[in-house]
Amino acid sequence: MRPFAIALIVLAQMPTLTVQDPDRERREERRVQKLLTELESGDPPRIARGAFDAGENGLKKTIPGLRKALRELAKMDDNTSLQPRAAVLDALVRLGGKARAKDLDQCLGKYVLPTTMILMSGAPEEYEDQLTEVFKNNADHRTQFCWLAAGNMLTKMRSKKFVRLLLDRMRVVVNIKVIRPGNDLTVRVRTHIGLGGIGGSARYFYLNKFPPFGLYELGSTQKKGDLSITKGSVPIFGRRLLPNQRNKIRLRSSFRHIDFTGRNLEWLANLLRTEVKKLPMSADVDDTIFYSDNKSYARDIGRVRDKVRGSHRALANRLRVAGLLTANAKIRPSVDVRIFVHDRRPSDKPPLPEIESVEIHGQIRKKK
Repeated sequence: MRPFAIALIVLAQMPTLTVQDPDRERREERRVQKLLTELESGDPPRIARGAFDAGENGLKKTIPGLRKALRELAKMDDNTSLQPRAAVLDALVRLGGKARAKDLDQCLGKYVLPTTMILMSGAPEEYEDQLTEVFKNNADHRTQFCWLAAGNMLTKMRSKKFVRLLLDRMRVVVNIKVIRPGNDLTVRVRTHIGLGGIGGSARYFYLNKFPPFGLYELGSTQKKGDLSITKGSVPIFGRRLLPNQRNKIRLRSSFRHIDFTGRNLEWLANLLRTEVKKLPMSADVDDTIFYSDNKSYARDIGRVRDKVRGSHRALANRLRVAGLLTANAKIRPSVDVRIFVHDRRPSDKPPLPEIESVEIHGQIRKKK
C-alpha cells in the first residue's frame, strides 16, 4: 500500500476534533465578567440588568454571581430589593440554576413566590423548612396554588414536619340535625365538599425602569410551554409572564374554592399509602340528634365532639405506627371541631341552649 493511502486511512480513524473559536470564547468570557460586575455592584437596577442579560443569553457561568446577588439583596429593604430579586430568580429558573435554602428565606413574598416554588421543585428535599413555611402561610386565594404545590412536594418527600402540621391544622365540620322523635327523616343537610368552581382576580406588577424580566404564575391547568412543577391529585404547572408595551405584567391569579381539610386528608392518605375513605376520620360529619330536653341535647353534642376527637387521635396513632410521626411529637391535644346545628323541630320552643363552638341555624317553618 502506498504511503499516501496509509496516511489517509490513519487520518480517517482519528477522532474528529471540535474546532474552537478562541476569539468567541474570549468575548463570552468578557461578557460573563461584565455581568458578574453588574451583579456584584449593589445597585438594584444594575443587578436586575445583569440578571436579565444572563438569563436572556443563557450564560450559565453567571449562576454563582446570581446566587451571590440574592444574598446581597437580602440585606436591602423589600421595596428596594423586590424587582432585582425577581429578575435574579427569573434568571436562575431560565438557566436551570439552584439557590441555597437559606438564601430563599427572603424570596417567599407573594410576587416572587411562584418563581421561588419553581426553583425549589427541582430538589424539594433541600428546602423542607422553606416549603413548610410556604404551606403555613399561603392558603389564601392569591397564593393557594403555591400552597398546593408545597403540600405535594412535602408529601412526596414524606416530611414528618408536614405530617405534624397537617394534624395540628385539622378542622372538622360537623352538621347536626336536631329533630323530635317521629319527625320525617328525609330532610337532608348538605355541605360543600371538595374542589368547587374556579374564580379569579388580576393585579399588575410594574417594572418601571427595570429590564423586561419575567414573573411566573402557578395553576392547575397546563398550556403549551408551561413547566410541570408537581404531580398529585391536583397537579401544578408554572407559566412565565412577560411585560406588555407599558412595561407591566398582568398577574391573573385564578383560584379554586378548596376544602382544605379534605385536601389535608388526601395528603395523609397518600403518605399512608391508602385511600381517604379508609382513614379513621373524615373532613365532615353528618349526625342526627333526637331532641327530648336541653340536658340530653347538650350531652349528645358532647358525644359527637368526643367521637370526632377520638378519630383524630386514632389517625395520629396510625401515623406513628407508620413511622411518619415520632413518638414524642407534640401535636394539638384536640382537633378543631366546628359544629353547625340545624334545628328541624316543629317548634323552636324551648330554645336550644348556647354551647361553645356550636352555631345554631333555625328552620323556616310554614305558617298555619
